[in-house]
Amino acid sequence: MARTNKPTSAQAKAASAHSRINVPLNLHNWKDVDTKYHPDLLWYHQHILDQGMGYKEVEDSVPYNWNTVYKFLTGTSTGSYANFVTAIRAYRKVAEKRKSIQQQEFYHNSISKFVFSTLDYTFANNCMTLIVGESGMGKSTIIQAWRDANNHGASLYTDCPPAGGIKGFLRAIGHSVGVGDGTVPGLLDAICRSVNPNRILLLDNMHRALPSDPRTAAKIFDTVQYIQEASGCAVAMSATARLDSFMRASTHMFEQITGRVGIPVYIPRNVKWSDIDGIVNQYIPRPSSKTKEHAMRIAGGDGHVRQLVERLKVASRIAANSGVDMTDDHFMTAIRIRHELASHNPNQKAS
Repeated sequence: MARTNKPTSAQAKAASAHSRINVPLNLHNWKDVDTKYHPDLLWYHQHILDQGMGYKEVEDSVPYNWNTVYKFLTGTSTGSYANFVTAIRAYRKVAEKRKSIQQQEFYHNSISKFVFSTLDYTFANNCMTLIVGESGMGKSTIIQAWRDANNHGASLYTDCPPAGGIKGFLRAIGHSVGVGDGTVPGLLDAICRSVNPNRILLLDNMHRALPSDPRTAAKIFDTVQYIQEASGCAVAMSATARLDSFMRASTHMFEQITGRVGIPVYIPRNVKWSDIDGIVNQYIPRPSSKTKEHAMRIAGGDGHVRQLVERLKVASRIAANSGVDMTDDHFMTAIRIRHELASHNPNQKAS
């Protein structure tokens, strides 16, 4: 396993103090570590990666130097894991309190509850799931919210890159689990060592992994299948309907994946006011009937909640620039601006 030691020279320390660090896991090394410490170790490891923490931030979070932290997380320390985990738990209280006071834009509705229950089932049964929904319905936001709510070091989110092939895909997953660059076999092996039946891979926007030529083998999906079989982890993929249609039309290429996914889970497209009222109320506490009507028209058509949030953010910026609280009038102004921009594009439908 490649060592990730802290730089020793003064110049190197200064240059890397706040740069993101990787801690490649080999869960087999934890076999001699008391299992009651595993959840805390996993949480801290994933927290370091998700927050993009540098050496200084790690050393500020727990009373240990970086090399000692590295040994504990990789299962090679001869020190007291009980003391190290006690330090992690103390820091975790601070981190979670800090997170709780930050403004949150996420709002639970029937769609998010549906996706949450799907991910709960997938994780509990260590199975593979494909969540299908049109662009703009909030799939990525919901999946990341579930990750944040359930991330005891177990939930690993990866946004599938639009280019790079298998190596680019594995590098993206490697970024989530603390694995650096390497060859395709090396990356694949390192990722499989970093996950187990107690973890779940959340693979977002997997329609990007489709081959440009329908006659070309879908190697990335074969890779996903291999990772699950080798590690036993759960896998939840999200995509637009294009992936499901492609899989149905090319069953011979996806027979292994479709056999594990079974029936894809489709996110309901019908959006109700109760699904968006909490979002609108964050910006306008008492929206008028006209605002409600326009909000439903934007979000309700094809479930484009993202477009609604964009209009609300524009309205919020307009109000902030005027030094006043946001009102229905600012929302109407944002809609009018969007209409004006769309009017210059004959192929763009304004909403």
